[in-house]
Amino acid sequence: MPKVFSSLLLFAALLALSACGSSRTAQMASPPDNDTRLRAAYYLQRALAHRHAGQHSEAYALLRHVAEVCPTSATALAELAGYEQFFGNDSVRLGLLERAVALEPSNVWFKAVLANAHLQRGQKAMALPVLEDIARLDPRRSDALSRLAELYAGEGRTADAIRTFDRIEQVEGKDEQIYFARYALHLSAGDDQSALDELERLCQAFPHDANYRLAVANHLLTHMHRPDSAVAIFREVERREPDNGNLQVGWLQYYEHTENDSAYNALSDSLLFGERTAPQLRADLLRNLIVGHLADSAGRATIEQTFDSILLRPQTSTEVLALKVGYLNAIKASPERIAEAMEGIVAVEPDNRGALLHLVQHYGQRDSLHRLADICRLGVNAFPDEPVFYYFLGHALYSDNQLAQALEVVELGVKQVSDDTPPQMASDIYGMLGDLLHKADRRDESFAAYDRSLGFKDDNTMVLNNYAYFLSLAATDLDRAEEMSYRTVRAEPRNATYLDTYAWILFQKGRYTEAKIYIDRAIASQPDGEAASGVVLEHAGDIYFHTNDPSGALRLWQRAAEAGGDTTPQLPEKIRTQRYVP
Repeated sequence: MPKVFSSLLLFAALLALSACGSSRTAQMASPPDNDTRLRAAYYLQRALAHRHAGQHSEAYALLRHVAEVCPTSATALAELAGYEQFFGNDSVRLGLLERAVALEPSNVWFKAVLANAHLQRGQKAMALPVLEDIARLDPRRSDALSRLAELYAGEGRTADAIRTFDRIEQVEGKDEQIYFARYALHLSAGDDQSALDELERLCQAFPHDANYRLAVANHLLTHMHRPDSAVAIFREVERREPDNGNLQVGWLQYYEHTENDSAYNALSDSLLFGERTAPQLRADLLRNLIVGHLADSAGRATIEQTFDSILLRPQTSTEVLALKVGYLNAIKASPERIAEAMEGIVAVEPDNRGALLHLVQHYGQRDSLHRLADICRLGVNAFPDEPVFYYFLGHALYSDNQLAQALEVVELGVKQVSDDTPPQMASDIYGMLGDLLHKADRRDESFAAYDRSLGFKDDNTMVLNNYAYFLSLAATDLDRAEEMSYRTVRAEPRNATYLDTYAWILFQKGRYTEAKIYIDRAIASQPDGEAASGVVLEHAGDIYFHTNDPSGALRLWQRAAEAGGDTTPQLPEKIRTQRYVP
């Protein structure tokens, strides 16, 4: 059994080794005698040792025993609460934690676990006083203070939240996130001046960061409507950092705020096409352009031209390329155009998982085997522990008749299957391993791989079909082969391949009349524009011969010879003698 949880309460066990309860808890329960205390301490020590060793059944049983013998053992109750959480018994867990806290009201560790339990249950009002107690008992617990500030803010207690952030700052020192948290609280309370004062204090704390001065300018512009004051700060920053991307954004906001469209458009174009523009800023401007021009064809033409101009230069990051993918999806562009944009992302970032997976799907659907293999090799290099790239690389090599290489790749791929692998993928890659092993005449290993595959997903119809067919070829375990094949026919009653397999198994079992029904369906169920394969037609001829229709059998054998494919060596002899040859 895996390790279930890690305890924050181990130190408390030391207290329990000498007594089950302290003098504080004597009023709540009668103190146990010395023998009981000693037994409880011994069993608690053993329980904790079992838990650390991963022997959770033994630990749980001993903790239950300690709680019965010595109900004032807060440590035993808190440890039991952890197991009840694992079992999904939330209400029991909460009761145990409340008892532990009542027994040792000054134990901040117990209180922290109790507060967390309340928060997990969405009981913010019940967690709040517990967190306040923790902050009182241990003023340096910044984790409790952070949660407390969050709860105060959620209840609209702005002043309490700000004071709590002040306490966090005393513990952790100056931090920009604390300033911005207080700034947001002042804004939510509608106190623009206090929000400005907070930003000014931030600038004093970090005087060399121009971006904080720009935050002041943004506040002056958008919240206090003081554009002249904002411009003064822009000029100040411009002298220090003329290429600051946030400064350019500030100027754009200023032009928008003052409705200076010509200046806005000129600066926007300059930034869109400028070589020194930060990629994220360029992407933000492009996003605004797309939103404003997506509705009509003329606007789309502008968007396309802008993308083309920007992408004429080699890209060093993927922001613009990713935005182009989003745009192409929005206008429902062709899969080929989207794939081309994804190729651009992969060229810049060969380990971009999303782009790689998209291209795997795209090229896999189009049987572009060589490009599929190239993309999968990039995926294997970037994500060597993900079976999906091995699977599709194996598929590409298998389809290209590179069987030895495909087997090598898939054998490596199945080693990457883990508890985190989706069952469908785990089943598919073991199913492919079974196919390749059978091609390599390693029948027993092939059947073992199919068994592993079905262990992950017992309704994988492709695996069920292939396994059943190869069992029938080996004339072994035909009852199981029939059962598996029938499941595929029920799942996909118009699948010609599955119908052929089921018909052939029935033929192998001597049930010729039934076999003829299903082989006829197989021939009639071929996809539009496709003729039945030589294998299916030869099977049909064999079945027709055994249902007393030798002329029909001959016609089917002749059609099988014309179709070609993986027909048997006996087919010419069947045609020559007009008889079934096993």
